[in-house]
Amino acid sequence: MIQNKIKLLFIWVVCFFSAGSFASNSAAAISVSASSVQGGQTIKFTSAQMRLNVNSEVRIRVNSSEGRKYQVFQRLIDSLRNERGDMLLPNVMKAYTVSGSSASGTMYAQVPETVGISDQLLYSSSPSGASDSFTIAYRIDPEQLRGSGNFSSRIQYLVRTIGGSGQGEAILNINIEAPSELEMKVTGGHLREREDRSYNAKSINFDVINIEFKGNHGQDMRIYQEFSTYPRNDEGMLISHDAFRFRTENASSSPVVQALSGISSKRVLVYSGKQDSEKIAVIFDLNKDQVNTQKAGKYRGNVRYIVESVEWQKTYDLDLVIDIKPVFKIDVQFPDGGMNFSKVVPDSPPQVREALIKVESNLNKPYVVLQHFISPLTNEHGMIIDKRYFTTKQEILPDQSGRVKDTEFNSADIAETPVYFSDSKGSSAQFKIFYRLLAYPEINAGNYTTSVIYTLGEK
Repeated sequence: MIQNKIKLLFIWVVCFFSAGSFASNSAAAISVSASSVQGGQTIKFTSAQMRLNVNSEVRIRVNSSEGRKYQVFQRLIDSLRNERGDMLLPNVMKAYTVSGSSASGTMYAQVPETVGISDQLLYSSSPSGASDSFTIAYRIDPEQLRGSGNFSSRIQYLVRTIGGSGQGEAILNINIEAPSELEMKVTGGHLREREDRSYNAKSINFDVINIEFKGNHGQDMRIYQEFSTYPRNDEGMLISHDAFRFRTENASSSPVVQALSGISSKRVLVYSGKQDSEKIAVIFDLNKDQVNTQKAGKYRGNVRYIVESVEWQKTYDLDLVIDIKPVFKIDVQFPDGGMNFSKVVPDSPPQVREALIKVESNLNKPYVVLQHFISPLTNEHGMIIDKRYFTTKQEILPDQSGRVKDTEFNSADIAETPVYFSDSKGSSAQFKIFYRLLAYPEINAGNYTTSVIYTLGEK
């Protein structure tokens, strides 16, 4: 009986120690957890974050009670693909462990390395296998980012003991908002003369330079205009700043240059904004009052548009051709009634008529204005006025160049006679011609009239 009790006691003691050993093995475990520093279970890269080259960080925590050294690895489970199935290049995402972020152990991958589908060693614990945590920083290489859309995948973190069977895993999602690339187009650049039918006269017009972009994604953008080669003709003559002007029109925002402004050889701002897309028209104008002072011909130059944002600068060069047509014309303005002297009698006071002569020329050659009377000054009865009493003189208007034949009244010669001589450059000019009829005792009463022709000729 005593012997049976001893056996029973031995069995219970053996069972007790066996159970204790089993409990100890069950408590010995290793696990890993991962969380985005941004919060949640997703490593996010927004377009704004990538523009500013901001990292996304993940905190890794390992809990271990095995007493064995362990290692932590990472790998991509799937390739990064967008909603259309497009795949990013393997080396687009890089990672490195943040120095000093762990309490013990050894950090690996301390310089940015490509995150791929193969295991990448991140961390080795101390020999005792103490629990620890550390930080991993991720960044997107913009040079390798090809494509647009939302790219996603998953990343796996594995912990394994060395010389043991303990292991654990954690998985995070990855989301990359890849912005579409900026698309920009700059077109135009030939100025020409066209027929303006609404006014039944020729006016100066041009090809507008169009700047169109999309895919800006809210960045601050500035567009500047400058003339890398200022327009000049084959003889090296520059086009006048006053003759060449511009303004801008925008499709969806306020224009920077609303009023016509003379061009400058300096850099000028033509757009500033954050629109995702915009159409900008740079509208040039050839000032008709000034362009005729330019010598006729083609003026060639190069206009440059510099597009700047936080991340990049792009330059667009356009050849600019300004085609100024030859102008050589005369315009005469007579008062109502023309060259008509009415109700003339011997004791009539002097009657004066005046004509305004306008000459436009851009040939850069001297010219002369000729006057020719179709007939003598005659009344309705065919009586001709004594030429001593029909006189003329010319007067140049202020700020005009050239010279006139008669600055005082002299007898009007009905033959073709030069009345105005331009300067050596053949500048456009305006002057007046006065015609005076003096009554005299022998004059025949009546209404006297004649016709005059003005012509332009080269000196």
